[in-house]
Amino acid sequence: MNPSSHCEYIRRKVGSITHLRLVGVIDETFSPEAAGQDVIGHVLIDMGRIERISSFGVRKWIEFSSKMLPGAVSMQLINAPPIV
Repeated sequence: MNPSSHCEYIRRKVGSITHLRLVGVIDETFSPEAAGQDVIGHVLIDMGRIERISSFGVRKWIEFSSKMLPGAVSMQLINAPPIV
């Protein structure tokens, strides 16, 4: 986890698939650059352990998800939390 971020980025690679698990809170401290580091191939972005997304975090999330990560062939979102 980036010491200044409230979100932890856990990466696991199996063959050509990178599982990127986001844990914690997506807020103004979320770093799209740090989250996208070292991901290659087919990327599964797992949001199952996200506690909440703040209004500032929505802006950061859009910045992160609006373009293909460098080295990624595809990106898929799994375990997205429901809208409340």
